Amino acid sequence: MNKAEIPTSGVVTFQRERAQDCFEEALPLLQAHWDETASPEPALDPDWDAYRACEDAGMVSAYGFRVDGVLQGYALYFLRPSMHAKTIRLASQDLLYIAPAYRGVQAVEFLTWVHAQLQDEGAQAVTSHVTVRKDFSGLMAYLSYEQVSTFWMRRF
Repeated sequence: MNKAEIPTSGVVTFQRERAQDCFEEALPLLQAHWDETASPEPALDPDWDAYRACEDAGMVSAYGFRVDGVLQGYALYFLRPSMHAKTIRLASQDLLYIAPAYRGVQAVEFLTWVHAQLQDEGAQAVTSHVTVRKDFSGLMAYLSYEQVSTFWMRRF
């Protein structure tokens, strides 16, 4: 979806989604997300089969941000007992993107709603990562996250 196709007004809805039912619809947003936050190499190439398997196993919680029924953002979490403390049910953010036209108040409302859904699904804690290329740490702090680590990557 190009910038001219993004509606800037309309009926905004937040809803639980079945991720695998949205793959095709989400692909333009995933590409925009990748272009905004990732290095050019490697190219975006999602492992759809792995996402399907995790969702079928009950480990994926996905949410859509829609305007007039059109997907304009998403949040996808892996929800399961923590590998480090199995008594804690942890929601680990895998994907979080909102089209630029809807960042701001609507993004805060969406994430606040998502957090309530995760709690209803049994999450006791949520982790989120923020990329260096698109730093939204201020939003995380506003939503009462605390910085607990710094993530580093080395490419070979």
